[in-house]
Amino acid sequence: MASVYDRWHLARPPKEAEPCTEHSSKTRSLVPSADHGKGKRWQVRWRDAAGEQQKENFAKRSQADTRAATIEADLARGLYVDPAAGRESFRSVGERWRTSAVHGMAPRRA
Repeated sequence: MASVYDRWHLARPPKEAEPCTEHSSKTRSLVPSADHGKGKRWQVRWRDAAGEQQKENFAKRSQADTRAATIEADLARGLYVDPAAGRESFRSVGERWRTSAVHGMAPRRA
């Protein structure tokens, strides 16, 4: 399951914490975290098919919600592809194939 988190505000703030002066919410009191104002605000977290935790950051909540829905659908259908898998160079893929491929052909029978 993919979940969206606000990196800039604490999910469970202490009672004596000062509220955020830059942002407000109708449903809860926002308390700034140590990462407030640094980097992208919204983070999507999920566990891939192998059970490893993955995360990706977004500037807008709508982008994070869309990505979370896409990840959940891909995981449910079995079509999820790890984003890190595309970072492997062509050279390393070619070398791995070259060392494992069976070269040459079997002799033909007449």
